[in-house]
Amino acid sequence: HLGVKMYSTLPPALAEMISNSYDACAQLVTVRLYDHDPDNKYIIITDDGNGMSFDEVNEFFLRIGRNRRKEGYKQTSCNRIATGKKGLGKLALFGLGEVITISTTQNGNTTTFELNWNDILNCKGDYLPEFRRSETGEENGTTIQLSGLKRKTGYDIEALAHSLAMLFNFSAADFQLQISLNDGEVIEIDSKLKYKNVDPEFHWTFKEIVPEIREDYIYKEVISGEVLTTEKPIKSNLRGITLFANGRMVNAPEFFGQSESSYFYSYATGWLNVDFVDDWDEDLISTNRQSIDWENEKTIELRTYLRSIMTTLERIWREQRKTKRREKITEKTDVNVEKWYETLPAQVQATVEKIVNAVDDSELSEDAQAETIQSIHSLVPEYPNFHWRNIHPEIKRVSQRYYE
Repeated sequence: HLGVKMYSTLPPALAEMISNSYDACAQLVTVRLYDHDPDNKYIIITDDGNGMSFDEVNEFFLRIGRNRRKEGYKQTSCNRIATGKKGLGKLALFGLGEVITISTTQNGNTTTFELNWNDILNCKGDYLPEFRRSETGEENGTTIQLSGLKRKTGYDIEALAHSLAMLFNFSAADFQLQISLNDGEVIEIDSKLKYKNVDPEFHWTFKEIVPEIREDYIYKEVISGEVLTTEKPIKSNLRGITLFANGRMVNAPEFFGQSESSYFYSYATGWLNVDFVDDWDEDLISTNRQSIDWENEKTIELRTYLRSIMTTLERIWREQRKTKRREKITEKTDVNVEKWYETLPAQVQATVEKIVNAVDDSELSEDAQAETIQSIHSLVPEYPNFHWRNIHPEIKRVSQRYYE
C-alpha cells in the first residue's frame, strides 16, 4: 500500500529504481518502455551495477524499511554517497503495475524472482516469492521488468525524459542514464536536459549570489547550484528552485514562501545542492522526495535563508534587466536616458524618472518600451525650459550648444 499510495506516477517510481542502480555503482542504466500492444505494456530497467547475491536479496532487498545510513552504508563501494535511505523505494513499482520480475547477477551467480501484487494481497502468512538460482557466468548487474501495468495511455518519451532529468543531479561523472520507447531512439538523460528548452537571459552560480545576501546561514559555504532567468515567462512547471541532496531531488521547485506576486517569479528557475539535509539525524525528507518538512527548527532556518536568496535574486535581476533594457532603448531611440536626466530641472527629473522606471518595470515589449520612452522624450526633451526647441530645426541645430 505504501508503494501504491506514494508512487502512482511514472517518473518518481522509475527514479527509485534508477537510484538503486546508482547506489549499486552502475555506470549505465537503461530504461526501456514498450507499448506495442495497449493491453500488454511493460517496462524493463537494466543496470551494470554490483548486482545482488542470493543472501543480499533476502537480507536487504526484501526487507522493508531498512535504514541503510544507520547500518553504515552511506558510502558505496565506488565512493558514491548512497541516495537510498528508507528501504521503501522498492515498493514504488507496485504503484505502476502488478508483477515485478527481477534477475540479478553477482560473481556469475544469478538469482531470479517474481513479486506479484495480487498474490501478496491474498497471502495468508508470509509472502514467499517464486525464485530460481543458477550459475550463469554473466556479468554483474540487475534487470527489473514491470508488467501488468495499470496505465492504458501511451508514453510521451520526451516529456518523461525531461521529468526524470528534473529528479536527479548526480555528481558522479561515470554514471549514464538512457531511456527509449519500443527500442527506438535512445535519449540520454543528464542535468543539461533539465533546461534544454530554456533560453536564459541572465545566469548566476550560487557563489556569485552569496556576497549579495544579507542573511547569514551556518551551511552557506557548502550550498552550490545555479539560477537562471529568461526574457519571456517560462512554463509554470519549470518555475521555481529545486533542492537536491546527494544527487536526488528532496524538494520540488518552489520559491520557499516568498510572495510570488512579483512577475520575477514567472521568469526564474534553477537548482541548489543542499547535501547537508541528508545528514541530519532526524529524517526530514518526505518518502516520495517531493518536499522537505518545513516545520522543523533546522528547516525553518534553511527556508528563511532560501527566502533571502530569492529576495536578493529579484533585486539583482531587476537591476541587470533595467541596465540591459536601457542599453537597447538607447540603441533604438538614440536617447541616452542618464544624460537626458542630467539636463532636466530637479522637479521635472523626479517626475520623468518615475514614469521611465514604471516603463522599465512593465511587461511591455522592448519595441513598445522604446516607443513610449521616445514619446516621453519628445514631450520633455533635454533642457525642456529652453524655448529654442520650438524654432526652425536648422536654427536650433546651430544655436543649441550656445543655449546649453
